Amino acid sequence: TNFIRLFLRHDFPAKIITDVLTKLYPILHVLTIEEEDKKSLVFSLIQSISGGLPSLDSSRRDPSSVLDSFSLSLKKRDKELSRNDYVYLLAIAVLSRNLASSSQRCDCGLQAMKNRLSGVSSIVFYDITRAAEKFLRSGVGTKDSLISCV
Repeated sequence: TNFIRLFLRHDFPAKIITDVLTKLYPILHVLTIEEEDKKSLVFSLIQSISGGLPSLDSSRRDPSSVLDSFSLSLKKRDKELSRNDYVYLLAIAVLSRNLASSSQRCDCGLQAMKNRLSGVSSIVFYDITRAAEKFLRSGVGTKDSLISCV
């Protein structure tokens, strides 16, 4: 499980991340470790995201193909991801980071996020927008603060 999680880290090429998410789409829930403690989960999530708010920490924005793949992973599926699943939390973090960043930059990014999130459930949409709002309000803009908002 940890080995496969490695391929979802931001330092892998976008093509690798999207291929892993696409190929494992039906079984993404297995990337959750049953007895994983919160500290280990948070560490894994922090290692997987590319940064905090790009305007504050000079990190790069995530490629649209990665954002699209994470969005797709949250859409209707045979086996729904629960709110505690690793991929669910990672997808919420990545997408809320992009939403927060886009809200600071341009309407084109917000429109792209609107299109990307069409088809997600109202619960998923709420989790993404709530995390983005909390992240922006925190004013800190670090990876740690992003994960704490998820």
